[in-house]
Amino acid sequence: MRGMIVASLFGFLLVVAVGRAQAPDRTRKFDSEGTIAKIVTPTDAEKKDGIVATLVLKDKDLTIQITKETELQIAKGKLVEKGTADDLKKDDRVSVWFAGKPDKSDPPKVKAERVMIFRSGQPDPPPRSDR
Repeated sequence: MRGMIVASLFGFLLVVAVGRAQAPDRTRKFDSEGTIAKIVTPTDAEKKDGIVATLVLKDKDLTIQITKETELQIAKGKLVEKGTADDLKKDDRVSVWFAGKPDKSDPPKVKAERVMIFRSGQPDPPPRSDR
């Protein structure tokens, strides 16, 4: 019994200390939005830092870095599907949530916490299973 209480308290403290900081805030408004003008492949140094792609949005003086931890989503109508960096295409309309503040470089760089890609049309149908 005592072991269960200690384990429960430890689990609670772990959730309080770590869990909230890692969960994305779904009520937060996006930090930037626009149309993708260019997708840049990362350099070897950027790859070592976990960057998988860099986006430049039209009419924005900002470079957005997509990392392995960036949550990518594809909105097709009211349905949202999980995406990958390979799903990003030039001229896609996106909303971006930053994982921090842009740095002081020129142009400023910022890592993305989440990117929502907007596509028209129907979601992909689930694969058929032959029974």
